[in-house]
Amino acid sequence: MPDCVSVSPPGLELALVPLPAPLLFGAPLGSVRLRAQLQSPTRLRLQFTDAREPRFEVPEEVVGPFPGTAAPEPQFRLKFQENPFGVQVLRASTGRVIFDTTVGPLLLSDQFLSLSSRLSCSALYSPGQRRLRLRPGWHRWGLYSSQGQHGENAEEGQNLAGVHPFLLCLEDTSGASLGIFLLNSNAMELSVSPAPLVTFSTIGGSLDLFLLLGNSPQQVLQEHAKFGGEIREFWGRNSGTLGVKFKNFGREIRKFQG
Repeated sequence: MPDCVSVSPPGLELALVPLPAPLLFGAPLGSVRLRAQLQSPTRLRLQFTDAREPRFEVPEEVVGPFPGTAAPEPQFRLKFQENPFGVQVLRASTGRVIFDTTVGPLLLSDQFLSLSSRLSCSALYSPGQRRLRLRPGWHRWGLYSSQGQHGENAEEGQNLAGVHPFLLCLEDTSGASLGIFLLNSNAMELSVSPAPLVTFSTIGGSLDLFLLLGNSPQQVLQEHAKFGGEIREFWGRNSGTLGVKFKNFGREIRKFQG
């Protein structure tokens, strides 16, 4: 439940007090800070992290610079539920709730962090090398990857692989869309149920979500390109899947486009 709310240049900061719960995944975070940053009229960042002890977070330069002040006339509206705590994100033009965490508990402990949300969408496109929309039902993906360098200039311990958990949600036949990206470098799990309900889980770091709004899927991907880099599409020669592949030779990384 929220203990206090403060206004910061990028948006809002809420101090949350955890409710008593069984200790299943290590000690719970004693105090939690929610940062809600209106980074652009169509980009909202929701970050849940420890308010007292520093935890490793992906460096902000990875997702591009942010000027540090809230965007004017955002296309999002926020509503908060007090007990148990939850966040609702509404599309300002229609009042539709497009992201709703009040449907499940927010779990924040030292070795396990999890957040669930109901989505308002008629079609959902999942992460990974998939070119078809996700069929209704129960789905779960474990997300973790590691690949070292090869060649004469390889540096021991340097990882060249990673995962990019990004969901694309089409709200209705008008094309209105929502993109959801979790920024985290730990092992993660993403699950989807028929509601549709999505659950993001990870074993460390913070729950750092970016919500990207658009009147079409193209607008969502354009917003994504502004802070996270361009998503290039191509057909895999053998697998027939949609995605991005990289291959490294020493320190050089070359992109293959099929």
